[in-house]
Amino acid sequence: MKNSKSILAIALALTLVSGCKAEQAVASSETVVATTDAESHGAALLKARAAFANKDYVTCAEAMSSLTNTTLGQQYNAAYTAARCHALAGEAEKALELLNRPEVPRLTIVSSINKDPTLENVRALPGWSETYKQLQMREQEMESQMDLTLRDEIIKRATLDIELHQKLAEGRTEELHTQYQENLDWLAQVFTEKGWPGISMVGPVANSALFSILLHTVGRNELRNQALELMEKAGPLEFDPEDFIQLTDSALLSEGKKQRFGTVFIHTDVDQFEMHPVESETTEELDKLRLQYGLPPIAEYKQLLIQRNAGVKPSGSSIDFGAATSQ
Repeated sequence: MKNSKSILAIALALTLVSGCKAEQAVASSETVVATTDAESHGAALLKARAAFANKDYVTCAEAMSSLTNTTLGQQYNAAYTAARCHALAGEAEKALELLNRPEVPRLTIVSSINKDPTLENVRALPGWSETYKQLQMREQEMESQMDLTLRDEIIKRATLDIELHQKLAEGRTEELHTQYQENLDWLAQVFTEKGWPGISMVGPVANSALFSILLHTVGRNELRNQALELMEKAGPLEFDPEDFIQLTDSALLSEGKKQRFGTVFIHTDVDQFEMHPVESETTEELDKLRLQYGLPPIAEYKQLLIQRNAGVKPSGSSIDFGAATSQ
């Protein structure tokens, strides 16, 4: 992939600065009864994550492998994760077989696969050279169908968005505010002309970069709502499901509505968090919805927030609820 090192660096920077990803909790998914395919798939994803955290790589591989032909599994690149777990379990041949699946390079930069330390035993196999060659060819084929100019521009604009937010936090000026709005105007024009710039159009890194802009949008709720509408039209394989979840809750709360997935909490006191109101009438109903998207039960999610912020003083909500009217 062209400029893959710089794109990877920017993707990492975006993740670290924006912190927009939902926490991946170690969930005891067996405690939730799965009654639909969506819930069953979500439970398998949670089981795989818990197994990986506990270094039970065989169970992780089995759980992720069960998802490879499902929409949720394809969204989370289940084949690649299953391959990594097989490799860590000492089952290099099974890992190599999964890496030959055509969807693997869609969400993973191929050069990073060649450097992935968990796949060291796989790269020692006689068939690795041919597999890597095929991965490169698939990646090149996908890139040939992408809008690479738009991809690079989105990453550039997302980097600018982060810089502008940092400068505005230090001291607002009319010039900085104008630059910020112009950046959002550009994004609005892209939506009008291109629709949703999905993974097929711009690749996974630029797609995540796009979300980093949307999640921090101030005073432009219509832009986030437009994005959500376009995403629904594009289909679930054109974006990261956790990005969609975070953006949905962010958009609803910024309009004074109840959030849907329960991803936003207020830090009220040391080791104390309160969830903003949700649409679901019961915890059971909320947990069933979360399970369909591979999210842990809300009680486990809250406990993870406490663990990750142990001893930290309150800093308020993670969303600017005055965004719609702030100037």
